[in-house]
Amino acid sequence: MSLASTFEQQMLSLINQERQSRGLVPLSLELRLNDSSEDHSAWMQASGIFSHTGAGGSSATQRMQAAGFTFAGNWSSAENIAWQSERGAPGISDDVTDLHVALMNSPGHRANILTPEFRYIGIGIVEAPFGGAPDAVLVTQNFAATSAPVYIDDGRGIDGLRYIASYPDLIAGFGPNAAAGVAHYLAQGIVEGRMISFDTLQYIAANPDLIAAFGPAGTGAVTHYITQGYGEGRQTSFDALAYIATYADLSASFGTDAGAGLQHFLNAGAAEGRGIGFDGLNYIASHDDLIFAIGGNENGGTRHFIDAGRAEGRQTTFDPLQYIASHDDLVMALGADAEAGALHFIVAGLGEGRSRDSFDALQYLANYADLQAGFGSDQAAATLHYIQFGLAEGRTDDNIPPIADPFDMVI
Repeated sequence: MSLASTFEQQMLSLINQERQSRGLVPLSLELRLNDSSEDHSAWMQASGIFSHTGAGGSSATQRMQAAGFTFAGNWSSAENIAWQSERGAPGISDDVTDLHVALMNSPGHRANILTPEFRYIGIGIVEAPFGGAPDAVLVTQNFAATSAPVYIDDGRGIDGLRYIASYPDLIAGFGPNAAAGVAHYLAQGIVEGRMISFDTLQYIAANPDLIAAFGPAGTGAVTHYITQGYGEGRQTSFDALAYIATYADLSASFGTDAGAGLQHFLNAGAAEGRGIGFDGLNYIASHDDLIFAIGGNENGGTRHFIDAGRAEGRQTTFDPLQYIASHDDLVMALGADAEAGALHFIVAGLGEGRSRDSFDALQYLANYADLQAGFGSDQAAATLHYIQFGLAEGRTDDNIPPIADPFDMVI
């Protein structure tokens, strides 16, 4: 009998949030329903058939019974299935959320999720090629009510350390006590709608020194984050799509397969001295047509560059700090927040007719001897100085005519 995976537990949390917000009893994972759900998802992937009619022409109820689940008393059952191509951030946590939202937006599937009589659920999530997509996520949800004995999933499929690492209060409360993490999840976390968001591989990719310490599989890295990394303020996310977009060879080899990009960095890229040099928002902000087509979807911009933009010869020319420095109201509102600057231009600035780059950093330097002494001809440093200090000091990038010597004015 199958224990639910981390992602299946995540989907359960999303479902129970919906139910509890409406005063409904939360569902419990049942081991044999886990089996029937996982088996059907695996069958759909292997057969290439997306259907409630499964192996041997079986119905959902028949598959639950075949897995050993007993229906008795005033019993009932239902099934939801869904799939999508993997998208967004590396890993499938965001895809699990997307699938849940899609099911809730479908009246029939939503009705199954919110049926008051149901008490038990099995969830089967498969990540594999499907429907022409090289990376897809399929899910089967089997719902049931019965008066017969059941076998509840006790949560041993939950990664207690990753659960703790996902929440600062749990890091402070439990440290690297995996058993305490599992117990908290079962007693409180499910009800509170908590989910596991910590990704071990992204953590070590974001901190290449940890690749050398823990290896590309990151064994032991979760404990490191709980005991040291969190306190050190280490990053926990790595933009594998931006990594792929940075290099033409990786774009050609991996396309938009973020998982492959992440693995390449862990196993080769970090040792080769590779890094991330592409910004999806700055790319979008460089092209008016992409602003209209993609908006502020950073991953969408990165995917466009990998799929089409590089071949079209598109460049990233937008400098968010240059944009902010060009508009005093943005200097005061956004400071040196580059991401906020790019988003502002995409969401509002273009429509308002704002200039991308009217700030003259060279003239700003030329106006002030102290800046020339401090920055030389470094235009980026001059732009940052104006944002952080120059505007408040009353400095300007306007051309300041030299003050004439009064003796030169004597005729």
